[in-house]
Amino acid sequence: MSLAHNYTVDHSLGDPPPFDSEVTTIEAPVHAAMERVTFSYHGLLHSHLDSLCHVLKDGQMYNGYGADTITENGCERLDIAGVKEGILTRGVLLDIARVNGVDYLAPGTPIYVEDLEAAEREAGIQVEPGDVLFLRTGRWAVPAGAGPGSSGIHASVVPWLRSRGSLS
Repeated sequence: MSLAHNYTVDHSLGDPPPFDSEVTTIEAPVHAAMERVTFSYHGLLHSHLDSLCHVLKDGQMYNGYGADTITENGCERLDIAGVKEGILTRGVLLDIARVNGVDYLAPGTPIYVEDLEAAEREAGIQVEPGDVLFLRTGRWAVPAGAGPGSSGIHASVVPWLRSRGSLS
């Protein structure tokens, strides 16, 4: 199953510009064209995996490592290189929009444990230790002007994810 979408220069639901392309031409005596392509992987248009050193609170990152371990050469601890060989595990897709009887969850709609468990029952599957959890919210069907933000997991779900051993 592909989760791919075509790249677009269109802004979407308050995301930063996701993709940009600039073509430069050089005139006589040598004719040439060059293209510079840039991507912004933050926002909700692209999938990406952040390292554990990406976000800090009060000068500390995951496991208490300090901001001083981040240098001009990158993170000395918890960088993304730890998964450079890839990650192989089972993925579980729960269709939260469908279990709620809608094409999409309205922006700002929280997803609760009850939603996850209802989607598990409908799919006939249970989140198990080591699983990566994917949630379908219908985001791509949200009409323009529906409001800022997006739906997502409520903080109260964290203990449930931990109890299930999900890697999400």
